[in-house]
Order: sequence, then structure tokens, then C-alpha cells
Amino acid sequence: MELFGEKLKEARESKGYSVEQIARETKISKHFIVALENEEFSTFPSETYLIGFLKNYADFLSLEPDRLVTLYRNFKIQEQPIPMDELLNMKKKVSPFFIVIMSLAGIGLVAGILFVLMNFVFSPVTITKVAGEVPVVETVANSNENMSALQEEYLFKEEIVTKVFRQGDSIRFPLKNKDYIFKIQSISDKLEMVYDDQILSFGLTEEKYLDLDKDNQYDLKLTYVGSSENKDAKLMLTKITVSMTAKDPQIDQSDIDLPVVASNSNYSKYRLKNDAEKILVARTPENYNINIEFQNYCLFRYLLDDKLQEQRYFYKDDPLPLSVNREAVLWMSNADAVKLSINGNDIKLGNPGEVKTKLVHWVKNEQANNYSLEIVSIF
Repeated sequence: MELFGEKLKEARESKGYSVEQIARETKISKHFIVALENEEFSTFPSETYLIGFLKNYADFLSLEPDRLVTLYRNFKIQEQPIPMDELLNMKKKVSPFFIVIMSLAGIGLVAGILFVLMNFVFSPVTITKVAGEVPVVETVANSNENMSALQEEYLFKEEIVTKVFRQGDSIRFPLKNKDYIFKIQSISDKLEMVYDDQILSFGLTEEKYLDLDKDNQYDLKLTYVGSSENKDAKLMLTKITVSMTAKDPQIDQSDIDLPVVASNSNYSKYRLKNDAEKILVARTPENYNINIEFQNYCLFRYLLDDKLQEQRYFYKDDPLPLSVNREAVLWMSNADAVKLSINGNDIKLGNPGEVKTKLVHWVKNEQANNYSLEIVSIF
């Protein structure tokens, strides 16, 4: 019977990955990666671990996780013995007492469904969600409101998350034994949120840094990624875990080996490769947007206009919109995992597993008397 072990191994080898590289990128133990490729199911502490690792590994190799899980489940079903006793006794006569019991159970089931419909479906509800937890539904005893009053309160306690919100939804962010509440007031090309009796207004891809506890250190970054046809808003919430002063958003760089762009835009301190790619031409330098989507797991760092530097471990489908004035330095642990576009122009960054550092900057063309926005590799 067809199984997944050989598929995983062939895909890994065709992409040029070693088992050690896969272990580093996916955070799955080398021991379990070998077990998946050899289909040694007894190695895993439980089936839950096996399926979880299988999905992550297949996803990283751009295979179909659900199909491989189905192959595994079909194999397990074939391993189970056929229930011959049950098959031979299928025509066993059903007693009248059993029929009466089943009838009473059916009546009870119908009554239970009616009770649920009256108390939950026809009454507005408020849903409270906690990241990574099952939603808890609470009945709101107010029959005069209709279903449009359905709202969600999202408890943000992760480091970074991207989520879709509707008008009226709220975000609760706990910090130092206090909860800070943000409510979505309106969604369009601009997003408006109410916080502490103030209105925060966002343009598309705009970022806002907030010092919530007034200690002169930023605590939270909100990014308006965009809105859908249903007028839902996609927001990226980022908990700031490194030092960023509220007066001047400059992160401490003492433990980060990313080069710093000089304020006078003097690039002579960089060793630039001869692979500059022209993105667009303008009469004068202007703001531009960098949109990033992650195709796989990747450690990513960026530096914008001398003022902001961040580093994070991003996961598949995480978006990262950036608004840049002059220049940006981008560092990535896996170039193939990063899908990058600048003002709508798609940029090829590199091959799977390649560590890349890129500089995006304006270059003056003396002869043409204009400027080119270029992206170039840094040694």
C-alpha cells in the first residue's frame, strides 16, 4: 500500500535539504524526521504527535499535508481486524423493549434540540475567543436585539498574530495586570478603532506603535493589512518584546548583527554585490510599500529608514506590510520562503535554504536627472 515515507524523502532530496536542515527549519527533532521517512510509527509518543509532525514536514516541503495524513489513516484502518462477530450477527432480531427505548430516546433528542434553538439560536450571543482555545458562547438575555448584534472579543496574548475582525469586534490586550480594550468602530479604506475614549485611524498597510502603560516604551504594534469585500478588516497584532522608546522608535541593536544604514544614505560601508535590480523610476524619491508573505517558516529581520528594526520567526501565510520612506534592509534565513513585492512588482529573492540580505534604496541617475528604486544584495 502507498504510504508517505518515500514521498517525504524524495521531496527533501530533490530540494537539496539534509535532515539536519529540515530539523532546524521546522523545529522537529531529527529523530522524528527519520522516523517519518522510514514510517516507524512506534517511535512517536502518540498518534497526535505523529500527525502534527507529518503535517508540518509535508507543509515545509510543499506537499499536500491532508493527502499524506489520509494515506496514514487508511493504512491504520487496514491494520485493524475485521469485526466478524458483528457482521455475522447483523440479522439478529431486535427486541420490542429495545424499540421502545430507542423511541423514548428520539423524543428526548427532539426536545433537547428545541431547547437549544429557543435559548441560543433565537437569542443574540457574544463570543469570547482566546488565542489557541475553543470559543466559549454565553447567552445574552435581551430578546429585543437581533443577530446583527453578534460581536467577538479577542484576547491577544501571543507574540504576533494576523486575524480578521468585523465592525463592533474588540481586542483585549493584557499588560502588567491590566487589560487594554480596542473596539473596531468602522472599516473601509481607513480603519477606525476606539481606545481609551480616543479614535485611532489607520490607512491601508499603516502601522501604529502604542505606549499603553505610559512608561516611555512601546508595548503594541497594530498594522491594518487590508479589508475584504465583506467589509472585514485584517489586522496584524504584534506584541513588542524588545526595547523601543516611545520618543524615538529605535530598537536596541546590541545583540543583532544586521548592518545599520547611515542617516546620510552613504552606502560605502556596505559590500554590495553586482546584482542590482531596478524596480521603478521617479523624478524624486517617494514613499513606497513593501508587501511580504511567508511561504514557509523563516527568521526575518528588517531595518527601515534608520529608525526601526525588528526580528521575528514568521510562519506560513503570515503577512508583513511595510511602508518605507527612503531605504530598507531585509535579512532572511530562507530566501525561498519569502514572497516579496514592492509597489506591486514581484521580486525573486533566492533559492531554498539561502540566507540573504537585501538593500532597497533610491539611487540618483545623474545623466537622466531622476531616481531609480533598486534592490541589491549585501555581502
